[in-house]
Amino acid sequence: MKAEYINPFIKATWNIMTSMFDLNPEPGKYYLYAPEVSHRWEISGGIIIQGSLNGFAALRMSKVLTKKLIEKTGLSFFDENEKDTLAVDMLKEVLNVITGNFLTELESANATVSLPFISQGKDHILKLPTIPVIAIPYISSFGPFLVLTGIVENPQAL
Repeated sequence: MKAEYINPFIKATWNIMTSMFDLNPEPGKYYLYAPEVSHRWEISGGIIIQGSLNGFAALRMSKVLTKKLIEKTGLSFFDENEKDTLAVDMLKEVLNVITGNFLTELESANATVSLPFISQGKDHILKLPTIPVIAIPYISSFGPFLVLTGIVENPQAL
């Protein structure tokens, strides 16, 4: 895993959270992610990367944070069910924007990215490729979130 592959996703995430939502997220100490460990996140959204690079990138957060992000866009809610649906849609849209920026940074790599997918619920599990994944916790005025990224060169594609 090389910094030149994972840093563009981290940079794109920070840029989007700053420019779209006027947040100033502060990173915590990164660590090697262990998917079997219990966690506090209620919703996660991820993408799969394939081609000359293989990997995974995701955001994990509370539904409270997703709802605050929605409110920041100016949308108003009518009932709780709509909030939950919009929380999923918001995370997918944020991932779409991050992915576009991420791919622009890595345009020299011949890689494709899946559509964003969502997993949610208490201790939900993300099926990850069998590669190391770095976890970077962030704090913001709207609440914490976690960035996961693990991207490696695909020797079969080279």
